[in-house]
Amino acid sequence: MVTVLVFNVLRPNNKVSPASSSSDHSRLNIPLPKIVYEPKVKYHVGDKKPPKISDSVFGWLPPLIHTKEPELLEKIGPDAVTFLRFLRMIRWMFTAISILCCGILIPINIYYNIKVSQNRSQNILMLLTIRDVRGIWLWAHVAMTYIVTFVVFAFIYVHWNAMVRMRGAWFRSSEYTNSFYARTLMIQGVPKKFQSDEGIRAIFQSMQIPYPTTSVHVGRRVGNLPDLVERHNDAVRELEHVLVAYLKDGKVGKKRPTVRIGGGCGGEKVDAIDYYTYVSTPMFYFHRSSSVDN
Repeated sequence: MVTVLVFNVLRPNNKVSPASSSSDHSRLNIPLPKIVYEPKVKYHVGDKKPPKISDSVFGWLPPLIHTKEPELLEKIGPDAVTFLRFLRMIRWMFTAISILCCGILIPINIYYNIKVSQNRSQNILMLLTIRDVRGIWLWAHVAMTYIVTFVVFAFIYVHWNAMVRMRGAWFRSSEYTNSFYARTLMIQGVPKKFQSDEGIRAIFQSMQIPYPTTSVHVGRRVGNLPDLVERHNDAVRELEHVLVAYLKDGKVGKKRPTVRIGGGCGGEKVDAIDYYTYVSTPMFYFHRSSSVDN
């Protein structure tokens, strides 16, 4: 509750206007507002601008309540909408379960513990529990178990169907159909003689597909090449660092820098410039690379 109150107070005073700029504020002698809340009002992609929020304390509630799922799907994408729908399902599902259990089981427990139970040493908390309930009164809890299971299945069924409809709407949307990844295929098990860009293009041309193939690229096994490239870049940065220290202000240092290799206190101390120059050369990594496709 404290977090919500602080948010309501800080939000109107820490937002940015999309129509304002630093030059406008300088010309009008108006301090530039801080970009804390609503950053995507100004920094949004294309037409995916969030709904307008008023400057009142609770101005964020109307957009939160009235923004529907189709609009969210267009602005934030299917993954975020799926997450929000899951949270909404969990919220209402546990609300329904709480109403059922607290409205039916707790009164039964209280009635049994006061009117039927012979245990008179119970406190208020124990009156609410099933600890001392016996006999046919337990069937109410068994029945509630089945009811809760049915409620869970019902919520999952309803939201599952809604997700299927949402997925279909997303696949038919212009944003998906015009996207690059929606027009990309991954082909495996290509014969050896066709394992080239032109070979795969020839396969598509022979199939007489009505849509033209814009680009074809063969993925190759690179082994541990990315790790070696990263090690090479680290070595180059270390070489630059020791050279800057050795040639500081255009003057050669009196003592060449050294580095300890081999790990720990028992490693060998060598000249840092010579060592990093050696490990920066491609031949240092040539025999260390695993199999890489040509």
